[in-house]
Amino acid sequence: MRDQVSWTPKHHSQILIIMTTILKEALFSFQIKGLRLDVEQLDEPTSSKDQIVPLFKAPLLKYTVIMTTLFLMIQIGSSFIVWMPTIANNFVNIVETGVGTDRSLCNIIGDSLELPVDVSFENRL
Repeated sequence: MRDQVSWTPKHHSQILIIMTTILKEALFSFQIKGLRLDVEQLDEPTSSKDQIVPLFKAPLLKYTVIMTTLFLMIQIGSSFIVWMPTIANNFVNIVETGVGTDRSLCNIIGDSLELPVDVSFENRL
């Protein structure tokens, strides 16, 4: 079992001196002497086709399908949310009155499109 090393504030200055020397040596041993540019990459124009085609190949195909599916779900889901208050209102009316229990969701939305606009609400705008 290892002996536990404890340090006191008296050791703090010694630790700082040791760490400073280690860092100075590391900084001087890793000096940057120059940069190398990759000329081939700069000369070669990239087209949209060169960037899109890899999305439909082996390593990225899985992620492309997942992202496309999520995008479509968000687009369809957010458009459904627009109709949600109308559907809920008509559902409550059907439950309260009992009339139209055999109607489908499409019929409920279709009936809401044929309703007249509330004139009193338009005058407030």
